[in-house]
Amino acid sequence: MLNVSDLLEQLKQTPYRMIEVATRHTGVVTFEALRQGDSVHGPEGTWKEKPGTKLATLTRERNPKPIYAPEKGVIETIHTELENQFVECGTPLVTIRHYLTREEVESIILREALYLFKAPERAKYYFTPEIDAKVRSSEQGSVTVTNGQELFIMSRMKREVPLQYSGPSGVIYAIYFKPTENVDQDAPLIGVCPEHAKTLLQDMKTKDAIRDYLVKNVGLPYKLYTKGICQPPKEFGEYNADTFIPRFTQKESIKLVVSGGPGKQSQFWVPFPQVWKPVSVKIGE
Repeated sequence: MLNVSDLLEQLKQTPYRMIEVATRHTGVVTFEALRQGDSVHGPEGTWKEKPGTKLATLTRERNPKPIYAPEKGVIETIHTELENQFVECGTPLVTIRHYLTREEVESIILREALYLFKAPERAKYYFTPEIDAKVRSSEQGSVTVTNGQELFIMSRMKREVPLQYSGPSGVIYAIYFKPTENVDQDAPLIGVCPEHAKTLLQDMKTKDAIRDYLVKNVGLPYKLYTKGICQPPKEFGEYNADTFIPRFTQKESIKLVVSGGPGKQSQFWVPFPQVWKPVSVKIGE
């Protein structure tokens, strides 16, 4: 089960990711006047039509090709020892320390929370015409998928074959590929979320946010609680029959679990008053 608190703590300790910029083909490399610690920017503009900071130039057969920074960040390493050297395809040139944005942190959390259907091999991928029409015309998280459904067309070396989705039923919450670009093997294509969990994710990105909301908003007037069992603590203060009494006093007591099949159903299970600590037992195969 995903522990969001632990994941957020990890992101606090390392709020960045290292991006390695390598050569895409052979050639002679020449670097721009950059050094370790310099700031660089990624593509800009509405359509990312303006390239990022120029890092180097790779020349093959008198045909120079510029190499740009793919993201904003700070240069961690630059291999200037390769200046004017012939290099092979895939040779690392620059490493950029890219500090994560809020949207990227949310995306990392979602990748851990969603079921990721991954590319079985390096190729270009397309939705089938029927699914593509639904994705284009629907709001995010409105297209339902089921196990065994023909969802993609995989294109490689002028060969196109259908690809079935395998995984839990749910809705497509995130799309990680572009039809015009190759997708590496095991890279995620889509993120699938149970339908009701998707509804919660749209407003609250973490389990802690859901717990905070429940603590603040779930409760009843005191007169509707069972007398003698639900008694406000002394530090609550004065109250009468019509005072709103929260159902929870500690958000840590709320355990959230996503389970079951498709559909928008939720259940709220309350333990016996004498049992305050939830216990989980592994179910064997």
